[in-house]
Amino acid sequence: KIKEMTKDEIKKIILKIKDSSVKVVRFTGGEPLLRDDIFELMDFANKQNLKIWLNTNATLINRSNAKKIVQYVDNVLIPLNSYNSKEERYLTGGNGFKKKLKGVVLLKESGIRYIRCGTVATRENILNLEKIYELVKRLDVSDWELFRPIPLTKGEIPVDNNDIALLVEKLLRINKRAHKEYKIANAIPFCAYEPEKVKKVSVGGIADDGHNRFVIDSIGYAKPMYYLLENIGNVL
Repeated sequence: KIKEMTKDEIKKIILKIKDSSVKVVRFTGGEPLLRDDIFELMDFANKQNLKIWLNTNATLINRSNAKKIVQYVDNVLIPLNSYNSKEERYLTGGNGFKKKLKGVVLLKESGIRYIRCGTVATRENILNLEKIYELVKRLDVSDWELFRPIPLTKGEIPVDNNDIALLVEKLLRINKRAHKEYKIANAIPFCAYEPEKVKKVSVGGIADDGHNRFVIDSIGYAKPMYYLLENIGNVL
C-alpha cells in the first residue's frame, strides 16, 4: 500500500533538512523525473540554500528539461550497466539505452557542472569492464564509479573474492592506462583481496550509508540505506 508522497509532504521534509546540519538533498528513486512537480521541488530546495544532487536513468531528459536540471543540480549520477543496447536489455529488461546516452549528451551540451556514471560490478560487468570503460571515455563524463552489488537475501553471494580480485586488477590497469582514479564507491572489505591493491581502487572499507547520508523513502520513513527494511522513524 505504498503511496507517492505529496508535494507538500516533500516540502516539509526539505524544511526539516534545512533546519538540520545536512547541506545536500538528493532526488532519487525510482525515477524522480517522472514527477510533474520535480522542478518546483528543486526550486524550493534551492531557495533553502541546499545543494541538489540528482540520480536519474536519463531516458526522460530532453533539451528543455536538461536546461532546468543544469539550473538547479550540482551533481548528476546516471547508471551505466552495459556497453550497448543488447546488453542493457539483457541486464535490465529495458530499451532505454540510446535515450540514456542522448540524455548524457544533452546534459553536457546544456553545461552540467558535474556528471557521473555508475556501474554495478556484477560478474557480467566485471568481464566486460574494458568495454564499459570505452563507452565512459567516449561520453567524457566527470567521473565513473563502480558499485559492489549488495546481497538482498541471506546467503546470496552476488560476487565472490575471485570476482573482486578480477575487478581490482582490471580497474588498476584501466586507471594506469587512462591516468584516472576511478574507484569502487561503496564499502568493500579490504581482506577480499590484496589489501594494498584494494585500497588503491576503493573509497573505503566502512559503509557511508547511515554515516554521512541516510534515505527517506516514498512514504516518509527514514532509514540508513536504500535496501534495509528497518526504519529510523517517520520524518512526517
